[in-house]
Amino acid sequence: HVAEVYAALAPALLRVFQAGPLAVNEVMRRYNDEPLFSAFARARQAVNMRVTKAHQAERLLDLVRGEAEEEFQRRRGGTWHATLPERGVLSYIDRNLGVSAFLENRDSPSAASSAASAVNWLPMNASARFIQGRFFESARKLEPAAHAYTQAVALDPDFKLPYVSLANIRLEQGRYQDAWTAARACLARWPDTPAGHFACGQAAFFLLERSLKSWRVGEREEVRRVGQESLEFAKGNGQDLWSDRDEHVLKYLSGAPGGARARDQEAPFVWRVQGWRP
Repeated sequence: HVAEVYAALAPALLRVFQAGPLAVNEVMRRYNDEPLFSAFARARQAVNMRVTKAHQAERLLDLVRGEAEEEFQRRRGGTWHATLPERGVLSYIDRNLGVSAFLENRDSPSAASSAASAVNWLPMNASARFIQGRFFESARKLEPAAHAYTQAVALDPDFKLPYVSLANIRLEQGRYQDAWTAARACLARWPDTPAGHFACGQAAFFLLERSLKSWRVGEREEVRRVGQESLEFAKGNGQDLWSDRDEHVLKYLSGAPGGARARDQEAPFVWRVQGWRP
């Protein structure tokens, strides 16, 4: 079946790539009779230009948001589900307006309000929940951030970033069992995630030293084994972030001489996740 899909799509994909991206004006011209799709397509173009042309991208997002709002107002008398397409586009635009404001100023009130608006438009938007969590975390509101990340995972179990972010927050809060659970859930779906492995190793280290005293020997050894394997993976795939203190933790988990103890490390270290969904 996969071969049939490739055979059907290959000619069209070749034409798409050969034609190159459409300009904003060309999108407006081609989809003049589909204003909602036109607004979404141009919003996606704005996201693509966000890094190199930030102000131009933000102006375009503001413009298409007004157009999408007009489309929503035309259908406002209908049911919630009848306005789902408009809500989806407005949620997408608002979450990206929030990201743009955040990248310009991490303390911007408009970033948080745009993220809240994105969630309000479409509560099942996992990307909007994740962005809201990022803003909460940046403001050091850790429990609301953890709640937002948990919602993002529940809405989209294949969304990797909120798993790692949730594990990191639980580590910072000293909730090592919850951090272990979040990291392991991440690795169950995304086994090649260095930050997830690092969080798993950190959680194992602090669980062994502070939380597992009453556990059976076999359970403790399983946590030690998994933590060691996770840190070895993190070391091999995140060498630019690996430090001497991480090496000491790995030595402790592996039983090698020179390993750290939790009392020597007052708080866990985390590898922050980077990036946004487009």
